[in-house]
Amino acid sequence: MAEQFRVQSFAPRGVAIWVRETALALNEVLRRSSTVNDTVTAGSTQTQAGATVLGMGLNRVTTASANDGVKFPLPGGGDECIIRNDSGATIKIWPQTSGKVDDGSADAVDANTLANNKSRAYRATDSTNWYTIGNS
Repeated sequence: MAEQFRVQSFAPRGVAIWVRETALALNEVLRRSSTVNDTVTAGSTQTQAGATVLGMGLNRVTTASANDGVKFPLPGGGDECIIRNDSGATIKIWPQTSGKVDDGSADAVDANTLANNKSRAYRATDSTNWYTIGNS
């Protein structure tokens, strides 16, 4: 489990509150970025509505047929989602309803499918937009 940050009781009240809030925020970042979903099955409808919702952190897709889909979790600014495809098939990646991927249209599938034995990382900039981090 991620290391927990603790507030020492000797800090003045105003400083202690600020440190505590910062520690809580850091713990949330550590929790979200260290999640591993090791056996994800892609949704078989090949649509945004039927795509399997991923978690924050690392998601390993192990079961899919050609063009089956996964979709991002509801994002917050700075959230990351890493997708590893070990399913034996190429998969599609969708945003949540009204979301966008790499400045595409709202609700549109990522223009880049994810081939078998490939990984791709994404970062959210706000509550609807995901962007690819680096090359895939």
